[in-house]
Amino acid sequence: MKLFIRWLSRAGCAFSLLFLVVTCTPLETWWISRLESFWTDRIPPVLLVLGADEQSPGFIGYSTYLRVNYAVRFWRMGNIKTFVVSGGPGDKSPGHPPLAWAMRDYLLGHGVPASAIVMETESANTRENFIDSRPLLDATTGEKGFLTSDFHSGRAARVADKLGLHLVPVPIPDAGKRWNQWWERWQLAYDLVDESAKWVWYEWKGWV
Repeated sequence: MKLFIRWLSRAGCAFSLLFLVVTCTPLETWWISRLESFWTDRIPPVLLVLGADEQSPGFIGYSTYLRVNYAVRFWRMGNIKTFVVSGGPGDKSPGHPPLAWAMRDYLLGHGVPASAIVMETESANTRENFIDSRPLLDATTGEKGFLTSDFHSGRAARVADKLGLHLVPVPIPDAGKRWNQWWERWQLAYDLVDESAKWVWYEWKGWV
């Protein structure tokens, strides 16, 4: 019994320390800075928008929402000629629509004309986003870039470079925005761990 109480006390101390580190220190901001690419004010006229999460089939998730929302902002600034929205179905079950459809619908609903949107609907991960979108990008003229979340932009930029794509990274605030709300920091910690694990996997596969 004493051993159990001692173990429980140590576990409680470890959790308390972890809680303080995650919620009360700038650890996550440092972590984000290690994952993101460089920031730029240059928005290329041809922009590949990488899909992320979805709430349920046909409904974009929070990170995807931020990406398409910033895409709309750039459109309204007059910077964009063509969007390539990239994202396949979350799973391969019948009737599960590609994420790119929901991304297109968001853009259409906020004033972007259909003539300015091209869809890639098969990709299931970051590398496939670029591979499957490449023919669509090659069919357009003008400088090209890709838009994604801050904490995802570093890996995405490395993947694009490895594939020989010359794209300008356009990171948008996502993890940095969520860090400003302390109650979001635990979910953010999970997302940063997940992204770091993907870095390791991509390194092992030779994709970055």
